[in-house]
Amino acid sequence: MFSKIFRKIKFVLLLLLSCLIFLNLSTSVLALGITPAKVELPYQPGSIHDVNFLIINNDGKDMAITFVAKGELANYLSFPNNTIRLRNGESYSLPVRITIPSGLSPGEHFAYVGPLQVAENSQEGISAVVSVLAKISVQVPYPEKYAEVELETKDIAIGDTEHFKVIVKNKGSKLINSITGKVTVCDSKDCTDIQTTSEKDLQPSSNIELFADWKPQKVGTYTAKATVYYDEKTAESTNKTFRVGDIDLDILDVKPTTLFSNEISTIGIVVKSNWNSPLNIYSEINLYDKNKLIASGGSKPEKLNAWETKEIQAYLDLKGVQPGNYSGIVSVYFENKTKEKKVIFEVLPQRAAGVNLTFEGALPTLLLLAIILIIILILRKKQRRENE
Repeated sequence: MFSKIFRKIKFVLLLLLSCLIFLNLSTSVLALGITPAKVELPYQPGSIHDVNFLIINNDGKDMAITFVAKGELANYLSFPNNTIRLRNGESYSLPVRITIPSGLSPGEHFAYVGPLQVAENSQEGISAVVSVLAKISVQVPYPEKYAEVELETKDIAIGDTEHFKVIVKNKGSKLINSITGKVTVCDSKDCTDIQTTSEKDLQPSSNIELFADWKPQKVGTYTAKATVYYDEKTAESTNKTFRVGDIDLDILDVKPTTLFSNEISTIGIVVKSNWNSPLNIYSEINLYDKNKLIASGGSKPEKLNAWETKEIQAYLDLKGVQPGNYSGIVSVYFENKTKEKKVIFEVLPQRAAGVNLTFEGALPTLLLLAIILIIILILRKKQRRENE
């Protein structure tokens, strides 16, 4: 009988979870989009370039759109200036012509172009609602030799190797003959220099990549900066922050610790992930009178995102627990691991009858607590089997 009831509960939970996932996925793709998001053009004064952008309506409804341009080069763009109606799921090819002006200073110059959704039947006429714009970039070379540097990092696990990528862009008008570099990695106390690979002969308007490997000795948050040396000149990247983690989490807080006898208490457990990928977690709370277990509770399974700090809700049934101070152990289970925190709970006398929950009012919470405890038992059995 119990197994049948449990299978029904499990089916309902899975059905609800599937519905939530479906709703989340279906709403996440709704948008008015444009592709490509960025176009880079060479600096050739007087040259004309024709670019086609694809406008996509995935907003779930038909809409009226017009087209706009912004930025310093906006006056050098030409495109249809009419308003069209784009059905849901349809796309539209927007032709854009740009004439490269002369006299631009060295560096990047740009314009933004794209669709502008307009509100229909407005009392004040047509008004803008939403816009999504693509970037058209024109890079004017610097005189002589000039390089720009970008550093790419990623979060890694302790024991892995950080593979730094240093991207060097020749934004000048002349060939760069020789390129070397280093990556400086710092924690809160010390800094370490790692030499990169080297390259030669970087043509104007071209890019090359340098690499450096580094293996961390401890978890933590680090900053890194790349320095590149080229033909008696120097260029630096901006500082990048990355993390070295372990499959671990911290229990930062448990609240409240003052509870009431004969109630189902909601307890917040604040956890912080130290890992660079999501963790599937659930919690368990056990209350002891000396060495005797007198109350148990826990939380439903949840996902803790990479490096996230989150408060999860756990439930503890204090029916029959007398007022007093009791030792408690809060356990959080994740990836076949367990993190525990010892807490002293103060249980106060039962509150006045007007404050207490009636059986009918407490029934949903009781059912939820029962389901949570069943899930905890199943997950613990599964974890023990995997450990064996």
